[in-house]
Amino acid sequence: TPLLGDGKVPSDAIAKEVVLLKRDARFGGLGAQLNSFFHAYDVAYDTGRPLYITQDAWVMDTLLPLFFGPSHEKNAKLWTTLEKVLRVKIVENEGVLQLMGIKVPNYQPPHSLFYTRTKKLDATQIRNHRETILRQLFQYPAMGSGIGENVCSTLQSLTADQNDKKYSVIHLAGKGQNAWLSKLNTVTGKDHTAATEMQPDYVKNILKQMDMLQHNIFPIDSDNDPINSEIIARLSKDPELAGHIRTDSKANHIGGKVYLAVLADVYLGNPVDQLSLWIARMRMALGKGGTFVLTEKRGDQWVSYVDATTHLELYDAQKLGLWMG
Repeated sequence: TPLLGDGKVPSDAIAKEVVLLKRDARFGGLGAQLNSFFHAYDVAYDTGRPLYITQDAWVMDTLLPLFFGPSHEKNAKLWTTLEKVLRVKIVENEGVLQLMGIKVPNYQPPHSLFYTRTKKLDATQIRNHRETILRQLFQYPAMGSGIGENVCSTLQSLTADQNDKKYSVIHLAGKGQNAWLSKLNTVTGKDHTAATEMQPDYVKNILKQMDMLQHNIFPIDSDNDPINSEIIARLSKDPELAGHIRTDSKANHIGGKVYLAVLADVYLGNPVDQLSLWIARMRMALGKGGTFVLTEKRGDQWVSYVDATTHLELYDAQKLGLWMG
């Protein structure tokens, strides 16, 4: 099938109708764009059509800053590798499809894909697909030569002057994103206020459980929004956290932010932020523990209620609504 097949690139010979990602306006921030991208696979499965992507498609601007690098040479080797990793067919442009007699019924732009929900796949199938693709993509970290494009160099520079290599990341959402909190609480049936506010007591509660209170803490946010200075100031004034909060302009590039968070020993995410949920999915796909994004209080401790083995809470539309990846 287009979604859950054996890893073969779709064949031109059997494709009369396809699902297409092409040059178009991107929708939302990086997290929302990843939702739209992966939902295209669901459409492909539901309709029984293979997924095709043009070389200038909007999704290339989403993926390349994280994997391969935005300045990576656009050549046949890159397209072939992407085809194998993503299990799609990549064509030069939409005109190629017309010449081949391939049709694109009911084209869906990114904003439409974001709101699309599969009618045939369950949470387990969705998780298996997403995690397979993510694990393969992370074999090709962005290694460009431009500023912030080499994610490995960015991580090395962030920790170069630190003797302590263990660190935590706290993900702060902008005020506009926190306006969605009530909707998230309604669909999940849980109160995620603590994870959005990132009060010192919440952060310390989790870090103490993980024996990470004495290690560096890097705050990040999504896309190009500035760090929430009010939350940073509040955390920095706390006697137990003071001296451990680290801010650095090197972490302002989106690739650096994502990799810093994905590879952290502990990650405290903000569940109203689409990118934060994707970072949690990436960490779990790579077998990283210490992920706290969907949390609840049990007794005196804040804990993750995402099953550490199945992660299905992150892929269930009934439990996450618009936040389902």
